[in-house]
Amino acid sequence: MAAPVVKQCLHVHRADALLEVLAAAYDCARAGEPGPVLLEIDSALLEASAGDGQVSAQARSARPDVAPLADAIAASRRPVIVAGQGAQGAAARVQALAERLAAPVLFTSSGRGVLSDEDPHAFVQDFSTGLGPVVPGLLQQADLILALGCKFSRNGSAGGRLELPAAKLVRVDASAEVLEANYPARLGIHARVEDVLEALAEVDLPFAQWPAAELAAARERLQADRRQPIDFEPTLPDVPGGSLRDVFAALAAVSGERAVYVTDAGLHQALTRRYASVRRPRGLLCPSDFQSMGFGLPGAIGASLARPDASVIACIGDAGLVLSMGDLVTAVREGVDLVVVVFNDGQMNLIRRQQLATHGHASGVEVAAPDLAALAGAVGCSYFPLHGDPEGVARQVFAAQGVRLVELRLADAPSLEWQRLKAVVREGVRARLPEGGVA
Repeated sequence: MAAPVVKQCLHVHRADALLEVLAAAYDCARAGEPGPVLLEIDSALLEASAGDGQVSAQARSARPDVAPLADAIAASRRPVIVAGQGAQGAAARVQALAERLAAPVLFTSSGRGVLSDEDPHAFVQDFSTGLGPVVPGLLQQADLILALGCKFSRNGSAGGRLELPAAKLVRVDASAEVLEANYPARLGIHARVEDVLEALAEVDLPFAQWPAAELAAARERLQADRRQPIDFEPTLPDVPGGSLRDVFAALAAVSGERAVYVTDAGLHQALTRRYASVRRPRGLLCPSDFQSMGFGLPGAIGASLARPDASVIACIGDAGLVLSMGDLVTAVREGVDLVVVVFNDGQMNLIRRQQLATHGHASGVEVAAPDLAALAGAVGCSYFPLHGDPEGVARQVFAAQGVRLVELRLADAPSLEWQRLKAVVREGVRARLPEGGVA
């Protein structure tokens, strides 16, 4: 049953084989693209003695041949780098390469944070809300597109609308399967991004010839686009005159470089990806592609335990909270330091908005969220309603310790009702057309 979803299934039947098999499982999990390994142990081994032994160290990756990549870079004049999740462990080297080549760096959704959003080489475009005009223009002008650790699955390619011509594309990835998937490339290097960039750092490369003023103008256009509300963006009834951009600006002002955002699946994820200021590697963790609702809270607990130096902020919807509510008890019990921002609108609103825009009515998307203040008191965490001045509330939240539950109430944008009415009219016209007619 597990074989299709793990890298390998290993079994241990003898106590004296446990260390050897455990080392093999660890090596397999870490080799190439990291992934899970199933280790099945006979229950009788739990009463046996394994004796003394040593676990072998994981073998170091073979040094990759970067000569073809160096030649491709040397022949280019307008390179673009695209960083994915596989580049998260090589953030400093990606930054150094971008500076050497004076090249813009784009990011898949899982690659955010490889460079800080504030870095002058960082060109941030959230592909979940579309491509916009700037990124396609950059890729069209580029003569080399260097993809580092990118799967280019749905979220990282704007649903496949990202145009990456094979003649321009060079891919580096630890997974041979990834190199062959989705976007063919003129050159594929099967190796870890860390190892490739380490070897490339020893090669003399010419400076690229992107006009600095042209790149600066393009980056400013991207930043201006990110400051604009998304379509039918919710309003904040408890923050008069305020917007969701103001809320994320307040979180960034207080948490600074230490912020790590972990989202669930839903409308709040699109808002977080739009407005959050990601300034460190792995500073934005989202469920990818399959979009598992309920990921946000347990994922944030894991991030907080793994990165005790970070200010972990879980951004979750009310539906995601209902699915994972018991994890609040776990977080409090384990003494996790965590800020949980609940986007409370009483709906599974991403699905609801799709229904309203398509059919003019919604069905089955209501959420009976609990009283969050009462919930916080019941499980033993702090409660903060976000109203009035977002930065003032954020300072109170981050001055506290432990698990802090922040309630952010949302209301519909007035324009959503106009969208619903258009769908009602369209559906009414379609119902009166002869079969096969188009409304």
